[in-house]
Amino acid sequence: MKKSLYWALLGCATISCSMQETDNYSIDFAHSYYPLRLGEIRLFALDSLIFDPAASGTRIDSSRTYVMEIVRDTLRDLSGNPYYRIERYERKDSVAPWKISRVATERLDGQRLVRTEDNLPLVKIVFPPSLGLTWNALVFVGENRKVEVAGESLEMFKGWSPRIEAYDAPFSYAGKAYATTLGVMVADFDSKIELRHIKERYAKEIGLVYRELYILDTQCIAACQNQPWEKKAEKGFILREWRLN
Repeated sequence: MKKSLYWALLGCATISCSMQETDNYSIDFAHSYYPLRLGEIRLFALDSLIFDPAASGTRIDSSRTYVMEIVRDTLRDLSGNPYYRIERYERKDSVAPWKISRVATERLDGQRLVRTEDNLPLVKIVFPPSLGLTWNALVFVGENRKVEVAGESLEMFKGWSPRIEAYDAPFSYAGKAYATTLGVMVADFDSKIELRHIKERYAKEIGLVYRELYILDTQCIAACQNQPWEKKAEKGFILREWRLN
């Protein structure tokens, strides 16, 4: 799987947002959903399925990866604005040595949380959050930007339209429960030949605790109309990542 799949997430710059007025939450309180702390260590497990088209039919490769992110340093850009340098490490099991996979940056830009990874700047959250709040995450990326997955080109960002679908809500996954979380529906786009379904959860005072991505394409329409995407997908990937610490 190409390393660029972990952009994230991925994970931005000046954007226009659809903001709603609120008197219930302060800016400081809202920022607690994505705290930026020097020296913080974030541990995740990540499961992925890669759909690779082949002459004999689509091949599906599955893998688990363990991820560690370290908030290593604070720096300033050319305009003097501060940002955080994030080192991301990966390994395939709990005893293998960690190997650095990439470096990302994160910064609070006014009302925006900006994460840049693999030269893809994405607006992850806007502050203060409120239920139904929407924003444009792709001002400097563009919906038609293509990424490569298993040697195949995908328009990964098609249909992205982030909105807050849960606020101060409980959430649990893989045996861990969080009392207060922020839920973001990043994309929910299905054109029958393309699926872009992305959800993220952020816990108060912790940050990202879960995300799932379905980035799938197919040319099988009539014969596959009643099949789930996991069966009819011909290229793309499914990824789930969750917090361990």
